[in-house]
Amino acid sequence: MKIETKSGFTLAEALTTLVIIGVIASLTIPALNNTTNNKQYFAQYKKAMAVYTQTIDRMNVDNKYKRGNINLSFNNFKSYFNIAKDCSADGAASDCWDYNADDKGPCTASQKVFVDISGIAWALPSDGVWGVVVDTNGIKGPNHFGKDRWCIYSVDKDGNYNDGSKRPISAKPYPNEDFTTKSAECNYPPCYYQSAISR
Repeated sequence: MKIETKSGFTLAEALTTLVIIGVIASLTIPALNNTTNNKQYFAQYKKAMAVYTQTIDRMNVDNKYKRGNINLSFNNFKSYFNIAKDCSADGAASDCWDYNADDKGPCTASQKVFVDISGIAWALPSDGVWGVVVDTNGIKGPNHFGKDRWCIYSVDKDGNYNDGSKRPISAKPYPNEDFTTKSAECNYPPCYYQSAISR
């Protein structure tokens, strides 16, 4: 008499398969999350570039850009936004911008900062150049340049970064290149300044 045996997985085989799946997941999920986050940051950055360009165009038409007075120009710039939180009052800037982040990057945010309703934080640079320092997700991390923070400056008709004395014509990222190694412009490589616009 022939005895039929049923084939199947042993407990050891099933556990081994689950361990392998767990290892693969632990290796791939963080990379997928990082890629997804970068795409969100880059999309917000491209939006910020477009909004900045459109706003300085409107300021030029409305005569709201004030040559030689970037503080007044920034206040006028702010008037074109639906603001979720204005942190420009004395001592309130740290409610909108993480000044304690260990990544100072190629530009520094002044105490003039606000967050629009899309969650982007806009700050006037402290270096006297007409432009903005942008954090695409506000005070939330990682707060690293080339990841969720960027410098956007205006250029004049000669294509030069604008010190505030000339009429701004268009927006330009600063620096205008990417960095793959650690440097003064990039504390946490890689830093996407130029290619984030095209991604």
